[in-house]
Amino acid sequence: MENGSYWTPIRITFWVARFLHGHNCKKERAERTNGRPTADETLVLIEFWIKRVQEWCQGTKEFEKDQRLNIQKSHRGLYECRGRIQDDYPVYPPDKSTFTEKLVLLELITGSHA
Repeated sequence: MENGSYWTPIRITFWVARFLHGHNCKKERAERTNGRPTADETLVLIEFWIKRVQEWCQGTKEFEKDQRLNIQKSHRGLYECRGRIQDDYPVYPPDKSTFTEKLVLLELITGSHA
């Protein structure tokens, strides 16, 4: 992840998940799911990686210090910053993560909300 892009772990996870969980490893060639990942599949994998990064930082000093942001787990299992604006809770990005750095860099470059 250090040298690759933000999308590298997401693409790799997608192909492994399709192979294993899509059961492409057990299907005949003609019955396998093919093609690029859909937007929905991509969002699921982005959430998967955000959860992993959040779990990795849980219990660290930085996470405890960031509790001032009123961090709470959502119904999707993601930590969110609960502020004064109702129904608008940004996902908590741990500071010391390469994944977070690349996610923020992607946001700055593209202006997208990945």
